[in-house]
Amino acid sequence: MTRPAETRSYRGRSTDERKAERRSRLVRAAVKLYGARGYANVGVRAICAEAGLTERYFYEAFENGEALAIVAFQGLARVLFDNLETAVLPHAAPRPALKAALSAWFGLVAAYPDEARFFLKDLDGVSPRLEEVRRDVFQDFVALFDRITGATARGTLLGVGAIGGILEMAVVWMRGGCSIPLDAVVADAERLCSFAFQTQEA
Repeated sequence: MTRPAETRSYRGRSTDERKAERRSRLVRAAVKLYGARGYANVGVRAICAEAGLTERYFYEAFENGEALAIVAFQGLARVLFDNLETAVLPHAAPRPALKAALSAWFGLVAAYPDEARFFLKDLDGVSPRLEEVRRDVFQDFVALFDRITGATARGTLLGVGAIGGILEMAVVWMRGGCSIPLDAVVADAERLCSFAFQTQEA
């Protein structure tokens, strides 16, 4: 008897596993191309060529380019937040934890410029749905710094301003080729966030 399609295997991998692998390849290709060329300059055909897949597999995984961009953006956000959470684990006091989070943030920006460009600016004004997703991630960013510092800035203009400030600092820093030393950038960002999130010296 033939097994259901979703459980049928090919070279040891099920149909679902192969679908997930193709989807992952498309997301990786999209992030690479969006960061290098800009979302508006990258179409489905280019993403498929980068991923080594046909358009048939693209539309098997995503309804359209916007849907792929949302998944790619949310995936980058998860990786970012996981890295920041990991960076602060060794630090019990708010001030060292804040510095560790900011060092991790700007370190990632410098190490992964394509991903950073896509995450920070490339989706400005693309679509209402993407703007909604970005707003949600921005609020999650504020909430993360609330947790790191033990503060209660979420929903306040100070907290929003501080997070917006460190995101814009990253954009300007990248525009200058990250020529300002990392320690100096982190120190400036720390001063900004320390005031907004009311961290204590420790």
